[in-house]
Formats: sequence, structure tokens, C-alpha cells
Amino acid sequence: MKHPRLKLFNVTLFCFLCMMPVATLASVDLPGHLQDKIEQVFPGAKITKTEEERYQGQAITEVELVAKDGTPYEVYLSKDGKVLKIEKEDEGFLWFK
Repeated sequence: MKHPRLKLFNVTLFCFLCMMPVATLASVDLPGHLQDKIEQVFPGAKITKTEEERYQGQAITEVELVAKDGTPYEVYLSKDGKVLKIEKEDEGFLWFK
């Protein structure tokens, strides 16, 4: 190999550029009234992901969060802030614990 450092630089740059979209997809951008509702239902929770979805023609927001006690939840909210559904996230595969 003539230029191993150049090859290493190119591989590093490629990996960095591939990871950039992943980092931007995880950004949390939630309207204030929905943040207030999450804080009301789960005080002190950390929001990890939000996603806009459609269910039966209705626009909804899915919020993934970790409650104060460390339990992960998915919360589904209507645009006006009504809580439609709360799901406790799976803890993973039991045989890996």
C-alpha cells in the first residue's frame, strides 16, 4: 500500500458521513403544548425520540421517552394534546439478561 494514512482518512470520513443522518433523525422537536402534556403525565421524563404518524387518517405524534424510574415508554398523542395510548416498551429478550 502506498498511502495507508490516506486510506484510513477516507474510511474514517466515509463512516462519519454515514452516521450524520442517523444523528439528525434522533432530534427531538416537539411542540410546546405536547411537551407540557408529556411533563404532566410523566414528570421528569427524558424524551428520546419523536415521530409524526397517521392512524386511521388522523395525524398523531409518537413520543419515545424514559420515565424518571428508568422505564421506557411510547406515548401516542393527537395534535391537540390528547393522550391516545401509552405503551410500556419491551425490556428486550429475556434470555439475554
